[in-house]
Amino acid sequence: PDLSISLTMTPATNADGGDVITFTIVLDNNGTTPAYDIVVTDNLDGLNDFLDLASVINTTATPGSWIFDNLGAFVTFTLSGSDSLEAGGQQTFTFTAELDDNVTPNTIYQNEVSVSGSSEKDSPPEERSSTDSSTDNITTGSPSVVKSLKSVSPDGTGTGGTNVTVGDTLVYNLAVTLTEGTTTNMVITDNLPAGFEYSNFNVVSAGYNGTVSTSPTVGTSGD
Repeated sequence: PDLSISLTMTPATNADGGDVITFTIVLDNNGTTPAYDIVVTDNLDGLNDFLDLASVINTTATPGSWIFDNLGAFVTFTLSGSDSLEAGGQQTFTFTAELDDNVTPNTIYQNEVSVSGSSEKDSPPEERSSTDSSTDNITTGSPSVVKSLKSVSPDGTGTGGTNVTVGDTLVYNLAVTLTEGTTTNMVITDNLPAGFEYSNFNVVSAGYNGTVSTSPTVGTSGD
C-alpha cells in the first residue's frame, strides 16, 4: 500500500476565542494492494494553549469500521482486524474542537496528523509498512484600530474642522477592536503632525465584554 494523508483546519484565519475549528483529514491508498492495521493520529498536545481539548467531537459522516478515540491530547481513527482500505480507496475524517478563551491573538498555530498502515493484517514478519504525515496552520485574529475626528473647538465647524486655527482643540476617536482571547502588551501609536501638541486622553469601554485598563501609559513624546 501507499498511504497519503492531508489535513485542513477551518477557519484558517481570523479565528478567536470560542470559535469552533473543524479538522478535516483525508486518507488515500495510492498503492495497488489493500492497507491493513491503519492508525490515523492527530497529536493535539502542542496546542494546549490553543484548544479546549475537552471540546473535541467526532463528526465523521461515514466512519464505517473505523474506531474513533480521544485519549487526552491524542485523536485517533483506527482500522484493525480484517478490515482494510482498498487500493485506490479514500476515507475522510472530521472532528471539531473549540479555541480556548485565552488564545493569543495574531498567532500562528501548527497541527500535524500522521498515518501508519501495513500490507498484511495482524503485523506478520513479511508485511510492508506505509506512513505519511501532513501539517496545517491556523492564524488567530489581530486587534484593529480606526481613527476619526470627533470634534474641533472652539472655532472648528462640526467634525470637518474646516476652520481650524492656532489654539483649537481637536478631539480624535481611536476605536480599537480586540479579538476574543487575551491581548497583552498592546501598543497604539498615533504620530501627531508637526504643530500638534498632545493634551489628554479618555478610555471608553462601555459595551466591551471584557477587561481593559482605563489607565494606559502614554508616551512622553506625545505620540
